Formats: sequence, C-alpha cells, structure tokens
Amino acid sequence: MGASEASEENIAVFESFRSCSFPLTEEYIHGAESSLSGLFEQFQIKELQFHWCGLTSSCCDDLCSVITTHHSLTTLDLSHNALGDSGIHLLCEGLRHPTCALQELGLLGCGLTSSCCDDLRSVITTNRSLTSLDLSHNALEDSGIHLLCEGLRQPTCTLQKLSLWNCALTSSCCDDLCSVITTNRSLTRLDLSCNDLQDCAEKLEMCVRPTLELLVNPAIYHLQALLPVVMAELTIKSDTSTSVVKFCQQ
Repeated sequence: MGASEASEENIAVFESFRSCSFPLTEEYIHGAESSLSGLFEQFQIKELQFHWCGLTSSCCDDLCSVITTHHSLTTLDLSHNALGDSGIHLLCEGLRHPTCALQELGLLGCGLTSSCCDDLRSVITTNRSLTSLDLSHNALEDSGIHLLCEGLRQPTCTLQKLSLWNCALTSSCCDDLCSVITTNRSLTRLDLSCNDLQDCAEKLEMCVRPTLELLVNPAIYHLQALLPVVMAELTIKSDTSTSVVKFCQQ
C-alpha cells in the first residue's frame, strides 16, 4: 500500500471514530486497537481520552496492548468507565511492562476499591515514566491508601501528581499520609480534598514541605470532573506531535 493510500485509509478511520455511537462496546475497542496502529504511525498520537464510554474490564487487554506497543502515547484518560478492580489488574500488567511510556493516567470514577491498590502499588514502584495518576472518586478507603503509601515511600517512585479526592478516606490513614509527605521527594501535588480527614488535615499541613502542593479542604468538590462531556469528539491538531483522540458521551 502506498503512502497516499495509507493516509486515506487513516482518514477513513478517523471518520469512523467520529461517527461512533455510545456506549462503546468491547468489540469496538478491540477493532479500534488495530485501526489505531496506523494512526499512531502517521500522527504520533500522544493522548487518548475515553470519557463516559461504557467501557468495562473486558476491553483492558486491548488497552494493555496499546500502552505497551505505541510509545508516542503519553496520556490515557479512562475516567467514568466501569473498569473495576479486575480491569485495573489487567491494565497494570501493561503499566509494569518496560516498554510502557505512559506519563499520565486518569482513572477517576472507575468503580475501584482497595482490592486494586496492591496492583497500583507495584506500578508506582516499577514504572519510571508515570508522573501523574488520578484515582479520585473511587472507594479506595484507608486500607487501599495504606497499600498505595507503601509504594509512595519507595525510592523508585517517580510519581509527581496524585489525586485522591473523594476516596472515602478518614483520619485513620493519617500516619501513612504523613510518612509519604515526609519521605517522598518526587510528589509535587497531592489532592486529598473531599475526604473526612478531620484533625488529620492539620497534621498533614504541618509536615508538608514547600515544594509540595497539598489540597485537603473537605468542602472542595470537582464538579466539572463529574459532569459528562456533551458530545463525542475526535481531535487531531495540526502539529502531529500533539495529536489527541477524544471519546466522550453525554
């Protein structure tokens, strides 16, 4: 196939994505995984966003293949999809792979619990490219944070931004969080808003270092992150080094 034919085929793929219906099925994602290969080669896609797309754990094998194969991809946002702990278990296999170059991962509102936190702990201690992780609006609870903090305290952790707002945390996880704040030197932003930390919030603020932005206000609600985007959108910017593909639904 010639270069012009390949280009035309990729444009056709774009149009098929643009006209997709919601919720996206696992079969659609499986087909998209193979179709996206050509798009990655031509446009060097850096960011994929799947918001409110009705995805489940069944598509995570294909997503795992995407993040281990396409090194241009640095941002993957799967927020508001019912991936569950089983889906994250599969995704973490890819995140631990040495070829994974992902830097930002969004898992806001994905139906996660403390059961997936051991997998996430292993990721943040082994993946040296991941710098931003959003786990907000998931019921991780204190037991899940305990496991995450074990990873955050490790010197191999390179995470810079961690969002844990509205994760059902209480003052019982205070010691773990304090130990992370005092030992971890890579974190520059930690969002613990909208959790019932009570007196723990003051303790955390007392031990925070100047280079760390700490958010602990229990009244802060990130309403925009909870609202579904109005329409499906696929965007390819003129600069191919910053190409973005977005899938959203009302």
